[in-house]
Amino acid sequence: LEVAPGLLPPVLRAPVRLHLPPGRRAAGAWVDLEVRVDESGAVDAAEWRGGSGDTALVESARRCALAMRFHPALRAGEPVAVWCRQRFDFRTAAPSAGDAPGR
Repeated sequence: LEVAPGLLPPVLRAPVRLHLPPGRRAAGAWVDLEVRVDESGAVDAAEWRGGSGDTALVESARRCALAMRFHPALRAGEPVAVWCRQRFDFRTAAPSAGDAPGR
């Protein structure tokens, strides 16, 4: 993570569970998103930047990103909005309810 001088990057408050969409396989699947963390620490935008182009995986990653909450980035002690890249690795994703083991 490259950070501008004088900027403290945002810090995730708590993990958010990434879900593997029904009928999708996780083997090697990942999605990179550019996420905007606003001054309150909420993610208010998420844009695809690489990895799988499977629309179901991208949308699952977007939903996960938009649910994330951070301690906001700080510049000179003041909260600021920043863009940062986040990778969503579906090998660690939870199966969707319809794909739960034993069903």
